[in-house]
Amino acid sequence: MRRSEIVPWALIGCAVVLGAIVVIDRDRPTTKEQASRAGLLLRVFRQEDTTRITLERKGEKIEIVRQGDTWQLTSPRVSRTEFIAVTGLLNTLQGARSERALGQVTPSERAAFGLDAPRVKCEIAMKGVTLKLALGGPATGGGADAGAGGSAYLEVAPYGDEKGGVYVVGADVAAVLDRGADVYRDPSLVGGTMSTTLSRIAVKGSVELTRAPHGTWRLPSGLRADIDVVDGLFKTLADLKADPFVDDATPVGTGFLEASLGNGSRLELAFGGPCPVQPDKLVVVQLRVPLKITGCVPKLVVERLALSEASYVDGHALGLLYGNDTAKIAEIELLTLEAGGKKTLDAERRLDGLHLRVPVDEQVDKEAADRFLVRLARITGTVVSPAPTDLVGIGLSPVAGRLVVRRKVDRISMGPLAAPDAGGESWDQVVEIGTPVEEAKVKVVYLRRGDDGAILRVPAEAAELLRGSAIYELRNPNLLSGIDAQGITRVEVKAQTAWTLVKKESVFQIESPPGLGADGGMAAELVKGLVSLTCLRWVDGKGDDPAYGFATPSASITLTATPKIGVDAGAPVGPTILEFGGPSTEGGVFAHVKGQESVCVLSEATRDLALRPPVDRSIVAFDATTAPRIVLTKGTATRTLLFSDATKAWRDGGDAGISADPLARKAADLLVGMRAEGLAHLGAAGKDEGFDAPLLVVEGFDAAGKRTKRLVVGAAGKLEKVPVYWVRIDGVEATYGVLRDEIDKLSMTL
Repeated sequence: MRRSEIVPWALIGCAVVLGAIVVIDRDRPTTKEQASRAGLLLRVFRQEDTTRITLERKGEKIEIVRQGDTWQLTSPRVSRTEFIAVTGLLNTLQGARSERALGQVTPSERAAFGLDAPRVKCEIAMKGVTLKLALGGPATGGGADAGAGGSAYLEVAPYGDEKGGVYVVGADVAAVLDRGADVYRDPSLVGGTMSTTLSRIAVKGSVELTRAPHGTWRLPSGLRADIDVVDGLFKTLADLKADPFVDDATPVGTGFLEASLGNGSRLELAFGGPCPVQPDKLVVVQLRVPLKITGCVPKLVVERLALSEASYVDGHALGLLYGNDTAKIAEIELLTLEAGGKKTLDAERRLDGLHLRVPVDEQVDKEAADRFLVRLARITGTVVSPAPTDLVGIGLSPVAGRLVVRRKVDRISMGPLAAPDAGGESWDQVVEIGTPVEEAKVKVVYLRRGDDGAILRVPAEAAELLRGSAIYELRNPNLLSGIDAQGITRVEVKAQTAWTLVKKESVFQIESPPGLGADGGMAAELVKGLVSLTCLRWVDGKGDDPAYGFATPSASITLTATPKIGVDAGAPVGPTILEFGGPSTEGGVFAHVKGQESVCVLSEATRDLALRPPVDRSIVAFDATTAPRIVLTKGTATRTLLFSDATKAWRDGGDAGISADPLARKAADLLVGMRAEGLAHLGAAGKDEGFDAPLLVVEGFDAAGKRTKRLVVGAAGKLEKVPVYWVRIDGVEATYGVLRDEIDKLSMTL
């Protein structure tokens, strides 16, 4: 070799050696790492890099090995681990502090501290370092038994730059180290998510279930199993937790469960023997395949495994996702209903509700959609077995109707039958609906499920939702949908008495009868109420049916409005006429929009509010600006009240003089603040309202002596159970009710 080649090869050799040193030292604890944990018992601790934990105590070797993101118990037996127990050990050691440090100790001290024969030896293997700990006896002053809550001696072997030594540690550190292997075993005897992994499950002498398409389960008879009951079985398996573990040689009862998983593996479980501990409350359960694990569980948990096959038969018309109502209906995407060969309902999932396509095109709000779908999901009957052969006799030949519900089945619900790349599937469930029949004086409806052919006997009331009229529950309950309250300019009411409300310069006024005035707030509320009239229910019929009474309506409301802003703004639209018909036998009154077929039932109270004019109830009051002189007359007695611009106060204008001013002011205050309790009716006065012989007459005059208002108080009566006097004002075709107490106080001033 030439001299010129020696130097480069030497440099390469040095680089290789140095690289190897770097690799070897890369995971060793650094000074900086140890400094960052100053004050802690262990100056190096890399929990995320821990690969193995070994504990030796009382002749038992416990070994726990990391496998990916989980831990596996490999000694004294192979078993799943209780993740919390393992992380609890690591967390305690990672944050442990010593109560005091003793440093290096003499041989005699080691023996006194119980370190020559430690209770527990522990190794924590991490990348670059292995921590070795030895737990000795109770520390002086730490109590007689560290396991009962006292401190203990702990020896830490040298590692890295640490020289190790003996420390006194708290009871928490001593206790977490001095635990048996069972603490680290996963108490779940079965483990895993049963509903998504199993393809078959059988309990000897009880039930056998096989995974079927669309995430369903089938019984040996071919009938569909109730998904909620099956889920209860899965939850029972998940609840089989050893408490405590017992020896695998413990006798087990005769109960036996076997299951097949989608990956071809099996599961075997025996159960039923008395537990050596508390045999009156606990029984033994032993998992035999794939591992052997034996433990005791409460008797109630195991009793759930013994449910009979009959308990699993699904009596629901539809097969939906397990869980609560919200979960079940969330997967429904589309539904159609046919009656008499005609489609009566066609709705699809849209936004957060349903969108109707038949019988009308409209969006159904979430609340109404959910209410309807929940009722649909709850339709339940009794599966008739064996299935009847006389389909004519039970009303299923010919069928009266057909229900189709499309359910979106996700991949998880499909379980092991799902294709690896499947994102879910749609399942159209078909239910044939029979004609109601009477059995033992009770009406029932028979339904036939398309997926398993089961025939259900359903109470007629429960099947009511499948009638053609029931779809109206999905209709928007708003009778006058599509009308904007802001756009209404005129309201004309024809009832026993007619009245008209018009909007002028953004303010509503009562145009007729004249003189009523209008309460602006009440008028606005009336208009809002009209456009949001809510039906109690829709009925299965058309407005031209004479049974509804629209040929001669009992009342009508005509609304004139302009479109919403942005839709031919300002352009007039045709009037909308709301007609009220006769009373419904089930309560309320029939109502519809003239020219539309749909008929609904409104409550009588809703109708009455819609027909009541928003009159100004302050019309009965007197105003000093228009009537500075007021004359009260009661029989032969009179009193005159005068308003002074100078003093801005009322005084007596009669012979009583100044001494009567308090009564004058009281009477004036009552008249100025008077407000009607409500409108009794429009039109002429009633014969029994007492205006032929009035109790009191109040007249207002302006400064020129011209009468501006005349108020007449008639007889006493009741307005909606409230004691009032009937009151009328000249020129206003209406009778009002004013609180009896106010009129009595006014009368006493005379």
